[in-house]
This record gives sequence, structure tokens and C-alpha cells, in this order.
Amino acid sequence: MFKRLFALAAVFLFLTAVLPAVAGQLIDAQTAINDALQNSGAYYEQNNQKGDSINYVSIPILSKYLKGDNYFGCLVYGGPHGDTKDSQSRYLGYTLSGEDYTNVAFPPDVSHSGYFEDQQWVYQPWWNSDVTTNYTVDFNNGLDGTDLYAQNIRQGILVYYTDPSNANNYQVKGVTSETQDFWDNIQQYIHVLAPPTDLAWGIGRMWRYGENGQINYVTVPIMPNMLLDNLDLLVVTPVSAIINVGDTQQYVATYSQSQGAGNGQDVTNFSNWVTANSSIAIIGANNGLATGKSAGATQVTATYAVNGKTLQGHAQLIVQEQQLPPPSNNTPGSLTFQAVSQDGSTSRAPGTAKWTDIVTANLVPPVMQSIAYSENMVEPDYSTTVAPPLPPSGGCAPAYTRITGWRIVGADLSYPKQNPEFTFGQPLPPIGDETISMDVSGRQKATASFKELWAMDGAYILDWFTDQLINQEPKNYNITASNITVQVEYNTVTFHEVCSDDGDCVCVSQTKSGSYMQQLSPITAQLLVNGTGVNSLAQ
Repeated sequence: MFKRLFALAAVFLFLTAVLPAVAGQLIDAQTAINDALQNSGAYYEQNNQKGDSINYVSIPILSKYLKGDNYFGCLVYGGPHGDTKDSQSRYLGYTLSGEDYTNVAFPPDVSHSGYFEDQQWVYQPWWNSDVTTNYTVDFNNGLDGTDLYAQNIRQGILVYYTDPSNANNYQVKGVTSETQDFWDNIQQYIHVLAPPTDLAWGIGRMWRYGENGQINYVTVPIMPNMLLDNLDLLVVTPVSAIINVGDTQQYVATYSQSQGAGNGQDVTNFSNWVTANSSIAIIGANNGLATGKSAGATQVTATYAVNGKTLQGHAQLIVQEQQLPPPSNNTPGSLTFQAVSQDGSTSRAPGTAKWTDIVTANLVPPVMQSIAYSENMVEPDYSTTVAPPLPPSGGCAPAYTRITGWRIVGADLSYPKQNPEFTFGQPLPPIGDETISMDVSGRQKATASFKELWAMDGAYILDWFTDQLINQEPKNYNITASNITVQVEYNTVTFHEVCSDDGDCVCVSQTKSGSYMQQLSPITAQLLVNGTGVNSLAQ
């Protein structure tokens, strides 16, 4: 089964109690069969109603649950049959009454999502016409709907469905105040195909309504009596969480005894906490507070010692970079001027200057901080704007690019050149331009200073040669920044799916860095000349 999760992610919760997940040996088949025939009443016989012989078979997906060095198999009649998927037969054999014995490891026919407790399970499916019309269900009068194996059913489901290797990929909330009624009555939803014994797993079947009203079944394991004895669990919640780099997530460890389900004890601050990869996330050793360090997925483990046992609970933490692009924070460019009298005593209005003033030009190019991919995105004009490259298409989330740093590495400034025949009495118009290099030590701002010597517009000058007033009106002159070269550093953030062996997928980010040099088009602004500052010392 393939389950797609975005921002929310695959669930991996491992429950390790007195059942370490290490290699063991299957209990002797004949011993298990003899125990069932001698101690299980009429629920097991040497042959079923079809004449098939009883067998004790191993199900690898259940072999990790040990008692000592041994693991337990299942009691079936006949052999595997039905369709095959991923090397698993739909049925392991038959029950005592000849009903098909479904395989707990068979991949589901329909994708599942959400919590186990939240599914629309069919209550008392043996009486439900939607179930009995589509499936053969032999009502076990002494098993179905009774409390006889309620504890085995509850613990079998809880242990199995909080293990990442379960075939259905469900998440479970566990026994809480919210789910207490469901778990207290779990036997009303289970059709028991084969009851458990001391040395064998039992198997049951549940049915649920899908989103479109269809009926689907799921096979559930029923815990052997010998595993049920003294089974303690340490459950870590949340079973899975997604945070951004730098954010935190609080985990909680709850200790429960098999005979005290629902009465879990919070042992968060009495457990020892670690993450599998501290470069992705770190966690407080005694408080369960995890902090994301870099993008990736890691397992969170709590260890708790009680009554001479060491219990472990596991959860999943996915750390991601911000999946939505940051705010663009675009800034417009500008070329501005600030003049001061030649003696430094008087500042002029911004964008104006008088003859003999010292003018400082400040250049800031326009900047587009980030670009998020969309079908309608518009490419920026790189000849005028500092911007990252366009992001690529595809992926499980829209890619984006963002500037991580930029600077001006060079720029020139051009302003009008004084006419060689210019005099105070006859201020002739400028001819050509003067060009100087700008100071780029400000990195994201370039500056240059020059003296306004080319015009006296607005000063009411008497032309000595014509005996007429000239330059009566202020006048704008173009000042141009050119050869503007910028260096831009940027990140390209793309998103792709990473899938586990169980088919669970999460959308994770990948960041690549890059840089480029770009020469921008010239930027021109106007400086208003509005008089003379030659007498500024007297002012």
C-alpha cells in the first residue's frame, strides 16, 4: 500500500516491552498443536469440517514478538490459497468451520489513512447485511461479541498497529479518555476466525465503510495468552510530528500495564530520550522536548525502566525547511541625491543642489527576494532587478528560490561636465559628462560624491555680455549610475517524496546553493539645480 502524506508524514511507532524485536525460534509445532487440542475446548480439533488437517504456521510479520527466545505461530487448517500479492497469499488456510483464514500480512485492497479508532467500523458484523451479503461469515456463537478474548484482541491490535511493519499502515491513538469506549467494546467489532491459545496467535476480521460507502475488511491478530501475561507497554505520543527547522515538539511517554489499559502513567520526565540522528533533531534527555536542526526524518526513542524491565517506545519526527516560500519582501530600487553646502554647514532638500554644493549620490538596485513556482509566474527583468533564478517545476510541493545574500561589486556615476567657457558671469550650459567610480563598500548600496559646478539655474544671474538676467528658473539634470555589477547568492528549494520500505511517503525539501554575477542596466535620476551656494559662507 502506498500512503501519501504531506506536512504530515508517515507514522513509525515501535512498542518494545518484554518482547524484544530480535531473531528467535518458532515454538515447536507439535507442542503448540497438542496444547490447542487439549486446552482449547471445542475450538480446535485434529481436522476441520472440510477434512483438512491442523497446521502450525509461522507468520514473519508476527515473529518479532517473543517470549524468552521463542515466537508464536498460528493454527490453520489446510494450506494457503486465494490471490497473491507481494508474495503473500490472501488466505493462510481455513478455520475449523471451513471459513477462509485471512492473512494478516496480505497487503490491503484499499488504501487506508487516519487513525484506527476513527474508521467507520461495522458493529457486530456477523449480523450486518452489508457484510454477510458480500462475505462468508460463520458466526462463532461462543466467541464473537463475548468478553472471553477481549483483552487478547485489544492488546494484539495495539501492539500490531503501532508497529511500522503492519500491513495496513494505520496509526493508533491508544487507550485514552477519547477512545476508551471503543477499546472497552472492541470485541463487538471483531469476527473471531480462530481464537488464541497459550502458544498461538488468534486471528480476527473487522469491516469498515469506506468514503464511498463500500465495505472493506482488515485482518487483526489476537495475542497469545503467554504474551498477554505481564505485558507492559511504553507508548510515545505523538506517534509522528512534522516541524520546521528551529521549531520544537514535545513528546510524552506513557507507561501502561496490560491489565490496566487506559490507566497509563505519564513517565515523560522519568524516561531517557534520544534521537537516532542528532544532526536532524536533538531532544532533552529527561523531558522529551525535541528541536529541529536540519531537514530530514529521525526516530525518537524513550527508554523507561520499571520492575526490572527496560521498556522502549518510539515515534517519528520529520524536520523540514519552510515548505511555503518566505514573503517576497521586494524592495524598489532608487538613485537619490543629498547635497550640502561646500562648507558643510547647510543641507539642501533631498534631490536638489546649488552651484558649488557637494552632492552625494546613493544607489540601491531593486531587489526581488524570492520566487515561488506557479504556472502563472512572471520572470523578473534581470537587467534591472536583483533576483534569484526561476524555480523548477515538478515535485510534491511548489519549489521556490530565495536570495541568501547579494552585493554590488562595481558601479560608475556620470553627471554633467562643466563647460570649459563657464564663468560666474556667463554660466554656459554643460558639455558632456564626468564619470567617476562609486564606493561599493556598503555592499548593498553604492555611493559617490561630486561637486555641482556645471550650472547655476534659479540664481538670477546677470549675463555680463548681454546685460540680461539668465538662469531664472531651476532646472533638472540627469545623473546616471552605470556599469552596475552585482553578485547574487541564492538557494533553490525543491520538494520530493521519500518513501519507506512500507510504502509510506513524506514530502521533504532539498536545498541547493548557487550564485551568479549580473550587470544591471543604467539607472538615471534627476537632480534639481536651484541656485548658487557661492555666498553660503555669508548665509
